[in-house]
This record gives sequence, structure tokens and C-alpha cells, in this order.
Amino acid sequence: MLGRIYPLLMLLFCSGAHAADFHFVPRNGVGPSTIRLDGPISDGDTEKLRTWILSNPAEYLVTNNIELSSSGGSVAEAMKLARLVELSGWTALVNPGETCASACFFIFSSAQVRISAGDVVVHRPYFDKVAQHPTEHFAQIDAQSGAAIAARDYLSAKGVSSRIVDLMMSLPSSRGYVLTSRDFNELGYLAPVAEEQAIRRCSIDNLDFLAKYSHNRECIESIFIPLRNSMIEKTLGAEALQAAGPRARALYLNQLVE
Repeated sequence: MLGRIYPLLMLLFCSGAHAADFHFVPRNGVGPSTIRLDGPISDGDTEKLRTWILSNPAEYLVTNNIELSSSGGSVAEAMKLARLVELSGWTALVNPGETCASACFFIFSSAQVRISAGDVVVHRPYFDKVAQHPTEHFAQIDAQSGAAIAARDYLSAKGVSSRIVDLMMSLPSSRGYVLTSRDFNELGYLAPVAEEQAIRRCSIDNLDFLAKYSHNRECIESIFIPLRNSMIEKTLGAEALQAAGPRARALYLNQLVE
């Protein structure tokens, strides 16, 4: 086995009784602002994050990263969150000692930039309901097949290799595969379109991303700033985008006094 098998007995499907928490972490004078996702992914989390964005446009405009710390949860909701993260141009980060498992992988793999110093864990999608009747059992077989096909198509479109998807689909919900350095190199730090943009604008691709990123951070970020601006302008209007500018600038320069 190329990587560790991760016991997921404590990381199974999480019901709507618990939901993810989103927390804004402002710049510390050096690093970028960050939004943290902590906890299981449940229905309504995408709307919760969208509401935060539209209620705090200045904070959103200066946020570069989303830190992921989640045991998983609803795959359908994770895909919705993943689309919002993708539209934002945020870098998905998994910090040392933290885990992005199960449905969280859909968010991680959809980000324009994805970096992990922690554990990213995958296993096949599943249903938490125990079949009480043969009809339910066979209905779950059909649903599982459909979910597997949809997940494979979705991840392939995000640049996830068939080898990684095969590993994911081969493992039950009680175990998971921890992505290795080889897997991350294969996945790429930059999503496919982001990599092509970085090649043309900044002369950076996935092979030399880590070596060049620190010296070309502004060039890389210039790819994604228009995405964030566009979301605010399309949703709240050009005047709202312009009005958020002074506060965003003060946040970026650590000059904001509440």
C-alpha cells in the first residue's frame, strides 16, 4: 500500500445535528487573512458561508485561504461548498496536526490552490441509513452506483487522477487512505486552469510551485483577486464593491481600529 490506512470509526457520516463552523482570522502583519472551516459538513453550510461573505465583503476581499479541519459529512453539501471555494479563488490549507477527511476532500480538491501539511483522507461515498428491507438494500445499490459515478466524474474534472479516485472508491467508510507526498504531487498544488494561468502570467507550474511561490506570491494572487471582486460586484453591485474598498485596505494594512 502506497499510503497509510486511516481508521475512520470516529470519522463516519455526520448528521445535520452538527454543522461546520466558519471563523475569520485576520492578517497578523505577515500572512494573509484566513477563513477556517471546523467540524462536520452538513446541509446549510454553504448558505452559512455565503451569508458571511455577503455580510462581510471587506473581510472576504482580503481573505486568501480557507483552512480545512473536518471529518467529512454530506457529500452533496461539500460539493456546493467546493463550488463556492472555487469561485472565491481561495487556497485550501490543511494545517499540521489537522485532518480533512471524506467529504472534505471534495472541497480540498476543488480549490484553485491546495496545500496540505496535515492528513487528507479519502474513502468511498456511502449512506448512513441501515437497510431494513431488501427493497431498501437494492435501492441503496443503485444510489451507491450513481453516487460513485458522480463523484468520479466530479473529481476527474478537478484534475484528480483516476489512480487516486480508484484508491478512494476501494475503501469502506470504516477506513480511509491518507494521501502521500506522491499523491499531492500528482494532484498538483494548482488546479488545472489555475496552473495554466500561472504558467502564462507568472512562469510557475506545479513542478516548481513551492520553490517559486514565496517570491511570486503577488503574481499568483493577482489571478484570484478579480474572482473575489467579481463575486461581490455580481451579487451586491459595483457600489458595494467600491464601498468595501477602504475597509478592505485597512484590514490588509492592519490599520483597522474597531
